[in-house]
Amino acid sequence: MNIQVKQNDLTIGSFTLTPTGMNTQGVPKFDEWVKCGDFIQKANKSVHFWLGDWLNFGEGAYGEEFAQEIDEVKFKYQTVQNDKWVAKRIAPSRRREAISFSHHAEVADLEPDEQEEMLTLAVDNKLPLSQFRKAVRHFKLKLDAPELSDEQLKPTDPKVFEDVQKVIDSSIATVEMLENMNIEVLDPSARDWLISHLKRAGTFYFSLVKKYEQKPLSG
Repeated sequence: MNIQVKQNDLTIGSFTLTPTGMNTQGVPKFDEWVKCGDFIQKANKSVHFWLGDWLNFGEGAYGEEFAQEIDEVKFKYQTVQNDKWVAKRIAPSRRREAISFSHHAEVADLEPDEQEEMLTLAVDNKLPLSQFRKAVRHFKLKLDAPELSDEQLKPTDPKVFEDVQKVIDSSIATVEMLENMNIEVLDPSARDWLISHLKRAGTFYFSLVKKYEQKPLSG
């Protein structure tokens, strides 16, 4: 499909996308309408990667000119910084078309092989963002789980793991609630202490699971 850019307008076949809507020339064929819709949906999913890659390239190539241009970018400061960071952390070869930019943002602080593992999990299981966010939190807690000695851990009944999982799930749910809470209704230091405490608790519980997955359990 022929795509043309003129000033602030983008023309796709018989459709012209403007800053405030879409104009149509004549009565396009159904297939042309479908292709235009496909482009819009793909653009919506890709725009944050485009912006991030554009910013990272400009920063490396243009120096002072980049610093001047960045002031003209019509996005919120936090959006610009987030897009730039995620695009820099996740190479194009690891990005997945089937999932959103927000999925990628959840794993941007992980190592490349860890990103690969989690993004593959999201695609293979078609995880919505809410479920994927919880899976990533579990994964990150496991990464921090300490190795406990045999003296620290004794054989226990398998049912303990059901209770452990409940504690992990409730801790993660509480962390999510605290992180999303309006900062004005909770003292920041108190909130950060609670989040840190819950994460340490989750790390300990994961260490139990990790230890007993490798050892026979007593009956």
